Amino acid sequence: EHQLSEIQMQALRAQMNPHFLFNSLNSIKYFAISKSKDETAAYLSKFSLLVRAILNNSKSRTISLKDELDALQLYIEIEHLRLDGKFDYQIDIDSGIHIKQAQIPPMILQPYVENAIWHGLRQNQGEKTLNIIIRKSNNNICCIIEDNGPGINHSKDIRKINKEIESTA
Repeated sequence: EHQLSEIQMQALRAQMNPHFLFNSLNSIKYFAISKSKDETAAYLSKFSLLVRAILNNSKSRTISLKDELDALQLYIEIEHLRLDGKFDYQIDIDSGIHIKQAQIPPMILQPYVENAIWHGLRQNQGEKTLNIIIRKSNNNICCIIEDNGPGINHSKDIRKINKEIESTA
């Protein structure tokens, strides 16, 4: 059962890394077209640091929570730049967690944060806030990713309306 779980996790990571890379390259293209050379260079520098972190982290089954949070911080900074700073974010870590010692699978948090930004915050018309809360719960680590977007039901309604429009067009 443990071996099956490990194989499933490897397959999931193999799917996520290309998905993440594709989205990031599209973001770079958008950034290069719409920003100055200096802004684009700064963006690319952060992106290269992030890619290096992802490649280093993906070599292992588990990494320290610190390494995961460092990569996540870079990802959020890149998205923050791309969206012209139009959202606030905070990472709150329980002081009882030893982030250098705690081990988690690599790239476990990034897809959820990506969804919060792309499907939550981008759809929000007003103030946009992303909170990442890392808490200790018994002998476990609990990661909470919150955004103040319109919510999943709103997104489902919009998809339904778009499908209806496409079917009548």
